Amino acid sequence: MMRNMMRPEPQRKRVLIITEGEETEIRYFDALRNRFSLTGVKPYHPKYGDIENLVDFAIERKRKMQSSDSEPFDEIWVVCDTEGMHSSNRKKLPNAKVKANRSGIHLAASCPSFEFWLLLHYIYTTAELPDADAACRALRKKHWRNYGKAVPPPPDLIDNVYKAVDNARKIRADKSVKEPFTDVDLAVSSLIPKAGEA
Repeated sequence: MMRNMMRPEPQRKRVLIITEGEETEIRYFDALRNRFSLTGVKPYHPKYGDIENLVDFAIERKRKMQSSDSEPFDEIWVVCDTEGMHSSNRKKLPNAKVKANRSGIHLAASCPSFEFWLLLHYIYTTAELPDADAACRALRKKHWRNYGKAVPPPPDLIDNVYKAVDNARKIRADKSVKEPFTDVDLAVSSLIPKAGEA
């Protein structure tokens, strides 16, 4: 008689998320990890504010993991802001994307800031947001009134992650919209596959 063998549960993907922001992004990805039981997700802030330095850090981290006995991450994402159309980060973005792609690093940039990604959890908008302060004001105006860098994301924001992914995709598909934009939905869709199906 053949025994009915139970298949082992698939191992969860290990993902390192290197963030430009030291509070908002870390708190957001921690909340996602807790809400969706993403035990293999590790948000990390290395104290670099420049897009190119963040990508260089990610490449070096990947290289060190490959040459050590530690368990490597399946994916490494760099989550960063452009800080507006005319900032130095915005100008460095194309080169950073090329460097990241060559090294197998994923880059999720938001223009003007990560707060635009947060705003998409509540509404679809392509309104002009010239800088991070404008994105923060739009977020506080009707949606997350007590938003601040040290304030954890409210449950309704995390519950709206599928809506945010859908909104970001619509913006990316509309070729007439150059800014604002975000690629954070790509990282989230990788972490939560069902978000990618929304």
